[in-house]
Amino acid sequence: EQLLQEGKRLPVIFITAHADVPTAVAAMKSGAVEFLEKPFDRDTLLNRVERALELDAQWRSQDAAFAALAARIDVLNERDRETLQMIQAGESNKAMAAKLFISERAVEMRRSSLMKKLQVGSVAELIDLTSTHRILAELNNLKAGQSLS
Repeated sequence: EQLLQEGKRLPVIFITAHADVPTAVAAMKSGAVEFLEKPFDRDTLLNRVERALELDAQWRSQDAAFAALAARIDVLNERDRETLQMIQAGESNKAMAAKLFISERAVEMRRSSLMKKLQVGSVAELIDLTSTHRILAELNNLKAGQSLS
């Protein structure tokens, strides 16, 4: 529970000699990935540790992928974010130019700069990347909120 409250995610294997259903449920709700009751054999423990390490590797990989994605998004300045919001809303270059009081060519330059910064080759990739980031950020915020309660 303390690890979760501190935002630290580790694959905990809960081992006890006095197991009952409420204890098992409490352990799993507290973040344990496995629950073992004594006595158990060496192979069972080894198997559970291997699975926990695989899970930890998956978590780390997902965290690294999100951090890389967030780093790409974090390079955007306020003008880039304004342009991105309009692209996400489906605005045409002409409509964006009118709302921003700039030329269509200036809008094209903004879009091009935005796509270079985010390392995407199409509007579809841009939308996919930014939507994925938003969803993952919201999931991370939900997880953080749950670990505090």
